[in-house]
Amino acid sequence: PVMAKKVLAILAALCLLATVLTVGASATGDTITAEDQKYRILTLADVQHGAEEDINLVGFIESALKYLDENDVDSADLVVLLGDVVTGSGAESRDTIETAVKEVLAPIVTAGVPFAVVFGDSDQGDSGLTHEELQQIYINSGDGLCINEVAKADENYLLDGNGGINFFYTVSTEKKGDDGAVVRTPYANLFFFDVGAVDEGEDGPAYVRQDQIDWFNTNNDVEIPAYVFQHIGVPQAFSQMLKSPFNLELPGTKKVLGQNYFSGIPNNVEMVGSVLEHVSAAQNEDGDGEFAALKDAGNVRALFFGNDPRNQFILQYNNFQLVQISGAAWFGTPGSFLVRGGTFITLHTSQLNGQQLFTSDFFTYRQAARTYPSEVNTAINDFGDFLSIITFAWQNLWIDLLAPIRWTQGGF
Repeated sequence: PVMAKKVLAILAALCLLATVLTVGASATGDTITAEDQKYRILTLADVQHGAEEDINLVGFIESALKYLDENDVDSADLVVLLGDVVTGSGAESRDTIETAVKEVLAPIVTAGVPFAVVFGDSDQGDSGLTHEELQQIYINSGDGLCINEVAKADENYLLDGNGGINFFYTVSTEKKGDDGAVVRTPYANLFFFDVGAVDEGEDGPAYVRQDQIDWFNTNNDVEIPAYVFQHIGVPQAFSQMLKSPFNLELPGTKKVLGQNYFSGIPNNVEMVGSVLEHVSAAQNEDGDGEFAALKDAGNVRALFFGNDPRNQFILQYNNFQLVQISGAAWFGTPGSFLVRGGTFITLHTSQLNGQQLFTSDFFTYRQAARTYPSEVNTAINDFGDFLSIITFAWQNLWIDLLAPIRWTQGGF
């Protein structure tokens, strides 16, 4: 199998003119090369680290990076922290945030993997820090691996009207031309939106505002595939939930874009994944700005978001996907490690038609505990596994009972 992989890798390289993926790892222009034509992103949402060290959390991140390294041709090229990284007692002050951030980043820095961070609605906590000040803590603790700093230095960056951090990062390919000179070509743009900055007196999480959308439209090259990362999703995800009959406001429903939905009951049989808690989404009054901009751009392949730790699903709309990333926090509760964990996102080039493709693969605490018991083992055992399965089945029973009365609804 090892020899077969090497042969395939060589053939792929020849077919693609020895093209390699590169990404700047620091402001000095260092590069990391993915020689097998793949670019891998480990996405961690809702880490929710507190003031006390969580050995399972740190062990899980170590396990995820090790799993990718051992089961693929190369290790992770980027880690994305998708907001609510530090919450509660961990976000009480600058000191508690600095301590918690260093613990979360420790396995990432040790592995030498570049990382990006966007903020959610809980990262500030009671610290009084701005999002720029929060970002600086990650830069200071990141040993030169924080790509937020690279994007800011390259002016691929927006401090929006709410004080939110937005930036984009370009992954490029390299190949030698006929004259032997190395030519770099943009391969994908990664956009990061801040939806955690809330107006004073505003109730609930913020959404992607018009100045952020304008910035995206200005900087988005429609000829290059794009991927978007943010903490909270768009309200259009609700169009794949079960509609309330006659649009009635009933217990368990939520009104989104004029329609009442049972926010914890999926209606779309083509949904991949599971919904174990109510779906949430940041929205303004019309709620259509960001989704319309991403969908109409034509080159955006996916929007990745978190905020609902026990949900993990993929919704397809033509060539555009909404991908819910489950939470990476370990709370030791039944059902947690069946869905909680991280997501491996792999960008790659088709050897059949040369088009860029991507895959999203969930990696849970359960998988980590079974594969690396020495790293993730506290309160994760056969009995805990049994309780988790029972809890998972019970939470889905009432959804399954309603399946016969689901009616067909339109897509996005």
